[in-house]
Order: sequence, then structure tokens, then C-alpha cells
Amino acid sequence: MIRRLLLVAPIALVTACHGTVGAPSLALRPVEAQPVELPAPASETETPLDPTLAGRVEALVATAEDSQRAFDARRATTEKAVAAARGAPAGSEAWTVAQQELSALVVARGPVHDINAQVDALRQEPGAAGTANRALIDATVKQLAAMDAAQAAAIEALQRRLR
Repeated sequence: MIRRLLLVAPIALVTACHGTVGAPSLALRPVEAQPVELPAPASETETPLDPTLAGRVEALVATAEDSQRAFDARRATTEKAVAAARGAPAGSEAWTVAQQELSALVVARGPVHDINAQVDALRQEPGAAGTANRALIDATVKQLAAMDAAQAAAIEALQRRLR
């Protein structure tokens, strides 16, 4: 009897506590259901390009271009190693050299990828809030993303040739 009472008592207490609570509803309020009107892009006042920001972006692009030249030089060496290893069994000397060259090419791709992230991060700086600054950052990110994608595609093509 006491066992039953010990089993039933917690259930009775829980159900007794389960009444109507005056908590707010989690449903959308009418104001939340309304679409939010964003300002038209044309209504934003044009702002001049910040020369300091432009200089930073220019330096980053110059570094990326230097990195692209280094990538291209490494790519030529990698292409020769992959051509020499074509048809060689996995684990052979030629295959191992080609894998090492591919690894070095992946490392050579890093700077462009990192610089693109650095330029993209400039958007968060308060000084980059102007329209001309954002346009410069957007164009540069697009340019560097294309360079990064081309490098990734070159690596992938070489990896496919080695298989």
C-alpha cells in the first residue's frame, strides 16, 4: 500500500501543478508578421573612397598577385611530376614525388585564400562603411575569389590526372 502511494504521489503532484499558466504565447505578434521595409539602395548617400583603406586593399592584392606567380611556378613543377607519375602504381617513387608536389601546390594556394578572407573581413571595420569603400571591397573579394577558385580547379585537375 505504501509502495503504491509512493508511486502515485509524484504523479498526482505533477498533474496538480499542471494548470493554466499566465505565460506569454510564443506565437508571432502582429508586428512581427509584417514585412520589414529596408531602405532602397539608391537612397544611400555616396561616400568617397578612404585612401587608407584603398592602400591596404592594394597592398593585399599585390601580395595575392605575387602568391599567384609563385603558385604558377609551383604548378609547372607539379604538372611535370604528375605527367611522370601517370600510370605509375600508387606508392611508387614517381607517384610519391607527384603526391608531394601536389601537397606543395595546395600549400602554395593558401595565401590567396587567406588574403581573400582578410579583404572580406575589412567589411566589418567601421571605416569601411562608405559606399565607395564597400564597392572596392566587393570588387576585390570577387577578383580574389576567382583567383582562388582557379587555383582550386587546377589542383583538382592535377589530382584527377594522377588517379
